[in-house]
Amino acid sequence: MSYDKKEVIMTRGGALYGLVALAIMVIAGCSNPVRETVLTEKMRIRLRTPAEAARVLPLDKGFVMVGWKDASVRIVDDNGVEKALYSRKGKGPGELQDCRLEYGGYDDGILMLADQGQNRIMLFQVDETISFLHSFTVDRGGISSACFDREGHVLVYTPLGESEYLLFSREGTLLERWNSTGSLSSRGADDPKDLLRWIGCHDNGLFAVSFLSGNLRSCVAPWDEAGRKRVVQWKPRTPAKGKRSQLVKKAGSLSVQGGLSIEGAVLTRERLYVCVKGLQERGRKEIQGYDPRGLYRECYRLPAGAEGEDLYLLGIMPEGEFIMGLADSENSGRLKAIIIMDKAASGEEVQHVAVLPRGTAMAD
Repeated sequence: MSYDKKEVIMTRGGALYGLVALAIMVIAGCSNPVRETVLTEKMRIRLRTPAEAARVLPLDKGFVMVGWKDASVRIVDDNGVEKALYSRKGKGPGELQDCRLEYGGYDDGILMLADQGQNRIMLFQVDETISFLHSFTVDRGGISSACFDREGHVLVYTPLGESEYLLFSREGTLLERWNSTGSLSSRGADDPKDLLRWIGCHDNGLFAVSFLSGNLRSCVAPWDEAGRKRVVQWKPRTPAKGKRSQLVKKAGSLSVQGGLSIEGAVLTRERLYVCVKGLQERGRKEIQGYDPRGLYRECYRLPAGAEGEDLYLLGIMPEGEFIMGLADSENSGRLKAIIIMDKAASGEEVQHVAVLPRGTAMAD
């Protein structure tokens, strides 16, 4: 499929134009079927000691595991044996805090973490050991998450700051500000959970996943001279007979109807992969792939044998296989195994139409 979708520059007068562009996207998407593939388990690595992990990254011989709850960084080998552990607790240089550590990015042996408690970026050298390099403070706005951009700079998402995104050198020099188009505090009032995001750069801009509200975004560069952004926002499909999720506000409270939970995401240069589970469907999970324009391109279902297991999407291999974590329900949800799922699997395949999920719109 090939078509030319015009971008919408976000101004108050652009709503009608946005609806026209959305209609073009929907019509174009209906002609492009998405193949639903059942993944195959390629490898299962039992961890000798269960460990907490929010992100798993492949190494030449093993994996790096970044824990959010217990503020830890581990290296395990291909047999699940722990080879290195970094877990210095505190508020000093190189020290980490429980439930305040967010994975930022990994680039050629350099691991970047966002210390939300101390509002700072921390860089580590990862090879056979884990060594703290240096950190720098982000002065305004509070860090929600961070990532490396295409040039290896550090992009920080600051939802309550004067600028929504700040771009730093790895040494901590502020290079650029991406200003918001309106008040972030008032914009987040309808759903404050929307401000909690994972971010990652794609080839033409930025992906963002609001993991509690379920909103997905893609910022498409370049910006115009006035610094206004081109952003598409949508919600993932619910893996249940084509139903979509809705966030309903009633009597001052929020609830999800026919909804889904996000069980991890991977943001690459070409795709946003999000693992979703229907709240009313026992065990059914699927990994959906979207391109930088927000179009639904891929769908991968977990194998039937995995429906009784508590699996989360934690990373992706260089060849494209998904890295899943198997949670131990009897040990506070710590991982007891890393499972590599092959995308090039044989088995059940179903054609689905690549319509845009309900809720897709141009947003600020």
